[in-house]
Amino acid sequence: MCSCVAPIYVYLGSQLSTFFNTWIVWNKRLDLGKPKTSNNGLKYLPKQPTLKSNVTFKYKELEDATGGFNKENLIGVGGFAKVYKATLPDSRVVAVKKLFGRGKQSDRELRAEIETVGNCHHPNLVQLLGYCRTKDGKLLVYEYFENGSLNKYMRRNPGSKEAHLDWETRLKIALGAAEGLAYLHKRDPRIIHRDVKASNILLDENFEAKVSDFGLARLIDPAKTHVTTFIAGTKAYIAPEYQKSLRLTVKCDVYSYGIVLLELLTGKDPSMGRNFDIIAWVKRRMGSSPDFFDVRMLDPADKDANKEAMTKALYLALDCTKISPHQRPMMDEVVVQLKRLQKPAKLMDDEAECSEFSSQHDENSSLISAVEESSSTQTSSVVTSGAEDDGFSDIRLESQQLTLGLEKCESSPFSETNSRPSPDSADYIRKDYSRNLSF
Repeated sequence: MCSCVAPIYVYLGSQLSTFFNTWIVWNKRLDLGKPKTSNNGLKYLPKQPTLKSNVTFKYKELEDATGGFNKENLIGVGGFAKVYKATLPDSRVVAVKKLFGRGKQSDRELRAEIETVGNCHHPNLVQLLGYCRTKDGKLLVYEYFENGSLNKYMRRNPGSKEAHLDWETRLKIALGAAEGLAYLHKRDPRIIHRDVKASNILLDENFEAKVSDFGLARLIDPAKTHVTTFIAGTKAYIAPEYQKSLRLTVKCDVYSYGIVLLELLTGKDPSMGRNFDIIAWVKRRMGSSPDFFDVRMLDPADKDANKEAMTKALYLALDCTKISPHQRPMMDEVVVQLKRLQKPAKLMDDEAECSEFSSQHDENSSLISAVEESSSTQTSSVVTSGAEDDGFSDIRLESQQLTLGLEKCESSPFSETNSRPSPDSADYIRKDYSRNLSF
């Protein structure tokens, strides 16, 4: 009997083993296409990245489009890739990013860009058009912008062909970049760019800002406030807490953006020297003179740039670069403040008109009071009928009209501005800024 039972146990054991092995393999296959979340909230991407548009290019097609990756078509070099200008067979001009190497770092960057910017669509983010992933190399295809990066305009040499950026254009660029970052930080999962700098802000033909280069970007689980990861980025733009503790939060992007904003305002390169600190430089200059702006970097035709708005933008930049991340504003708050500085010209004219109208009213009111006082003394003993013209009806009518006009001006959104003293120093603007801007 024992000889009969033994084969049965062996058979059942082999069947159970086969069943469990099949179950394990099947579950692993189900998990392959799902992003996994580590304990610190960092999303691990699947081996095969996904792109909403699902556009893939052939390596040969992109190689031909760049002229065999010809140096003449080279438009940028970064820490992990080179970027080439390319013309596709359908005559579209694009930018092709060729990642260095074939190891894990290039895989990580390819997946990061596809899973972040590849699935984001915003006017202030560069659009990923497709990619190529073969044994010959890893390529990413982006929109091409003829104006290049902001870095090119901030590093311009005397006599260079790049145009001067006036204050209005700089404010427009600052606002566009802020809106792009605010969009990333509000997504689910949130996206931390991790490499915000002037060379990663591209400019289209209308100088609209496009945030680019998401090779170091990280996805953050909404339930988490931070992740711990290896340090990356450009030193001058890296938040101090990230350098010390490797804790990555959205406030790290805010700090980097603040450095870019200081760069836009001063024309100074944050990376100009090992010992150069743009924040310390700004604070030293503010201590000696409120009018520290690098006028040479502004358009000569824009000599009357709004210094009050520039100074408020300066204090906003300093808020973004505070040592404590908790004291920095969120990017959507930065957007709100920059929009307030971007007051339309028509509203500025209306404000001036109300102010001039108010002055004229004060003069006319004084004149009318004097005339009426004189009239009352001369006619105090004379009784007149309602139909009789006392000689001042036109003046009184004008007074009523002026009064109504003044009330209209005082009810306008600029009445508070008109009642304030004209700011003529950094101290006033600093107090005004702190009173109206709190995070």
